[in-house]
Amino acid sequence: MKGLAITQSLKRWMRSAIGLLQNCVSRDLV
Repeated sequence: MKGLAITQSLKRWMRSAIGLLQNCVSRDLV
């Protein structure tokens, strides 16, 4: 269970990090 919670939080963090990167890139392009 503990490992599953860690992987879920890691996926969530990765998704938010990717979203921030995409926001920065799109802002630079525009």
